[in-house]
Amino acid sequence: MTLRDILDTVRRVEVRTNRLVNDMMVGAYLGGRNGMTIALAVAVCTNAFAYFFSDKIALKSSGAQPVTREQLPRLYAVMERLAAKANIPVPKLYVVPEQAPNAFATGRIRITRLLR
Repeated sequence: MTLRDILDTVRRVEVRTNRLVNDMMVGAYLGGRNGMTIALAVAVCTNAFAYFFSDKIALKSSGAQPVTREQLPRLYAVMERLAAKANIPVPKLYVVPEQAPNAFATGRIRITRLLR
């Protein structure tokens, strides 16, 4: 991911946030309290969608491709050892087809006990 990609992502987030605030203001102006309530409901639905599908969105936007044990046996071995030490299931593994070294994790496995 290049700096340009990051800046484009930031711009998209800014546009969405501004749109949400503007929608709430228009809702308040046109519908009063009910308009604000509807705008809040839309905001909650949008955020819920982003929370539950953020992993798929991140994988799709980065062009990540799933890999099998046969394709990258060493990566699978490392991840299996790490998962066993953390006592969590082995995650699905994906590779981003870019030359620049990069890594990210996505998903919601609770590992707070490891951070103590």
